[in-house]
Amino acid sequence: MSNYYSDDDVPSELRVEAGYLDHSREIISELLNETVKKFGWWGYQTWWVRDGKLIPDNWVIPEGAPASLSALGAIRAQSIDVQGMCYQMPSLVNADDMFELHPDSQTFAVAGARHFAAFDTAGMTEFAVRTIFVLPTASSLSDEAVQSLLTAALILPKIFRQERARAELFYRSTHDVLTGLPNRRGLDIAIHNSKLAGNNATRAVAYLDLDHFKAVNDTLGHDVGDELLVHVAQQLTANLRPTDFVARLGGDEFIIFAHNVNSSAEAHMVAHRLAEAVDGTFVSSAGNSVEVRCSIGVALWRASEPVTEAMKLADSLMYQAKQVGGGIVVEDLGGNVSYADPAKGNLPQVEDALGKLTEISTRSIVDTDTGLRWGQYVELETAMRSLNSTELVNLLVTNLTGFENGSHSVTHVVMNLPSQFWLKDSLMPEIMEQLRERIPSISLSVLLNCEVAVGPVLEIAREIQSRHNVGIFVSNFGVGINELSVLAAVTPLGIVFSTEVIDSLSTSTSTSTSTSKIDSLRVSVAIAQTLGLLTLAIDVPNEFVQKTLTDLHCDLTVGTE
Repeated sequence: MSNYYSDDDVPSELRVEAGYLDHSREIISELLNETVKKFGWWGYQTWWVRDGKLIPDNWVIPEGAPASLSALGAIRAQSIDVQGMCYQMPSLVNADDMFELHPDSQTFAVAGARHFAAFDTAGMTEFAVRTIFVLPTASSLSDEAVQSLLTAALILPKIFRQERARAELFYRSTHDVLTGLPNRRGLDIAIHNSKLAGNNATRAVAYLDLDHFKAVNDTLGHDVGDELLVHVAQQLTANLRPTDFVARLGGDEFIIFAHNVNSSAEAHMVAHRLAEAVDGTFVSSAGNSVEVRCSIGVALWRASEPVTEAMKLADSLMYQAKQVGGGIVVEDLGGNVSYADPAKGNLPQVEDALGKLTEISTRSIVDTDTGLRWGQYVELETAMRSLNSTELVNLLVTNLTGFENGSHSVTHVVMNLPSQFWLKDSLMPEIMEQLRERIPSISLSVLLNCEVAVGPVLEIAREIQSRHNVGIFVSNFGVGINELSVLAAVTPLGIVFSTEVIDSLSTSTSTSTSTSKIDSLRVSVAIAQTLGLLTLAIDVPNEFVQKTLTDLHCDLTVGTE
């Protein structure tokens, strides 16, 4: 598979170095430095063979060499074609003959260099490195010096092989095998090695996800899906600026870093270019035609701030774009959100109200013992972060069955609100206070995701429990992330099984895999029963999973929409 990622295509601060020559150069330099020091030579220059050309490093002049030789440091020799004689043995070269060997030989006399030695050595199988030494005298190339260089030359092929193997292993661990793009580990290394600290420039991070990609795999097969992913990787790489960076995070999700993006309008321009490159008709090698469309979320951030927060926001914005049927959602540094749909030729529109960027759904919660409706499950997702609590409460109350006209058809309401609401200071307490005022006789509960339930979030959870009599359902339970510490920090009403566990149970293809998932659920149920907590499963996909949950004595379930 071709590598569609090139080191030359990304800025140095976001580059994953994998060239084995870089580390080999360090080792060879140590050998040459020791040789020059041992025999009192005045300096050396190495030339590396790449693609039929000799590419020079800078001259290395040790302490103790004549001061005039510092002039060699100013030489910036250009690469030359590999030609002429090959110095298989360390050989003396007269100053008069250096013009055949070195493009800057005319400066040697000015620098006081009169005597030289040249030596060509192999990399793994053939000529790879040429070294030119500056000698004090012709007799400086002694038999002992020759033997020392020959000994070093014998171990160079082994060094090159080891470094090539190390570099290839590193490359495979940091790049996606299918597309050749950096993978998640490559991205982490690039971010860790970045030199963005202290720079207040504005940049953009974009999450791009293909719409309905699962349907391609399900209907046309994974081979066509893989071809499509390779095509998308090629299109993204071809349409990025030289300073931008792209990685594949897994599945059909890609992340793009764009430099010097200073406004929402510029972010939309970058995203539009990517969407236009990806969207359209793709034809596989087998002749299958696929209509491709993507959703993109873009967050601006200052390079002096942690990029991880911008990445989380861009991911959230991308999912909001998917929920409204695709397109581009951008949030600027001021929290202003704008939406555009390239497929419809729409220009970016700033959403002043909830509009397209907010979606709310309500479903019944069923008691598994009786099969009767126990309560109402409310899920709200939004890309808007500038909404006030009153707008949100109005939307929630309006969409709850029977609440808008004061007739309460249910007694329990369990809400799943966006994770960012927990992270925004007083927003969650304000929402709960107003909901309690509007519907005081209803039992209110809210989902608290284990992944965000740390520090200040736990303080907010305890506040809405004690001040507003709101119950807590600990969600994403069963994947081992922060679960027990959350149970210890709050007094929850119940737990919600991880949708990952529920989904994997419904798609298990072997008895052993299914048994493993059931055992995981059984452990979660046992923990809940021991603590006197309710158990809730959301997005139950089919009757098989429903029956399994009933057999495990799960208390409550919510079906798919």
